[in-house]
Amino acid sequence: MFKYTLVLLSLLTGSAQASQAIGFYSNGKLKDSSNVNTDSQFIKLFHKREKNFTTQEMHIELNKLSNLINRMYPSAEKIQVGDLSAQFGGKATRHKSHQNGLDADIVYLRHNGFEQAPTNPEWAEYFVKSSQVSKNFHKVRNWYMLDYLAHNTDANRIFVDRAIKAYYCKEKLNSKKYTQKELKRNIATLRLLRPAKYHKTHLHLRLKCPKGDTKCKNQAAVPGGSGCNSLDVINTEVN
Repeated sequence: MFKYTLVLLSLLTGSAQASQAIGFYSNGKLKDSSNVNTDSQFIKLFHKREKNFTTQEMHIELNKLSNLINRMYPSAEKIQVGDLSAQFGGKATRHKSHQNGLDADIVYLRHNGFEQAPTNPEWAEYFVKSSQVSKNFHKVRNWYMLDYLAHNTDANRIFVDRAIKAYYCKEKLNSKKYTQKELKRNIATLRLLRPAKYHKTHLHLRLKCPKGDTKCKNQAAVPGGSGCNSLDVINTEVN
């Protein structure tokens, strides 16, 4: 915990200027970015893609998530993070988004605890097959992670595969299993889970513009409700 506190302090005070997210997620830049190859508690994948930079706010949130999962599930694998942004933001290969430091790809948690090698050039595993969630997709731990991100970060959206949202819609809206208070929280989490293509391997966290980043443009808030009545794949918000 002491080491983790030092990491957060270094991220908050280590640079003369705070990072700045500029513009929109699909048309933006990143100033004074944070390099996650230093002082990170998670595994950073795809180093050669050079999408290893983000805002200080995102870097801190990823470290907090990694530390939390390690404490809650000591037998779980480390959090594994894919593409972030380029050092100065801007167009990112393979993506329409990831331009202003507020997007992060995070591998789903597994039953077998496998940790992908950072040198592997592609995702090691698909967690949705024939429109069904795979056996290795850890449904309990992944819900814990998604619920945490929805309620304890400044998340704007969390993109997941359609089958993953469909599973949690069926599971988490069961009034026989959950109290009204629990259902209300579940609905709020599900609201932020946005079904999207190309997310069978990872979730995609998008944060809101940090306070003080006056040149940053937020994406519109998601509609109310759980979003479970319309699971159409979203093509215009991501990638």
